[in-house]
Amino acid sequence: MLKGLILLEARNRFASNNEFGDWIKSVKTLCLDRQEVRTRYMNFARYFKERELGGISLTAAYQISAPANQVVANEVYEYASGKNL
Repeated sequence: MLKGLILLEARNRFASNNEFGDWIKSVKTLCLDRQEVRTRYMNFARYFKERELGGISLTAAYQISAPANQVVANEVYEYASGKNL
């Protein structure tokens, strides 16, 4: 969560993807992950920033927070929340 929140904040501070990419390259200790993983962290942080994660596995949380699942994310979240599925 923390890494995703940091990446989101940094992304908001840069005007372009190129500037953000240059920043990522300069902060290797924070951003050793591949671009796909960083994007997953940001999606996760964006979706779960104001939601409880209890009872939802991290793998399921990544799927719920994926932009491709935006239409059903809230419904799946409500169904899975607290159930330790």
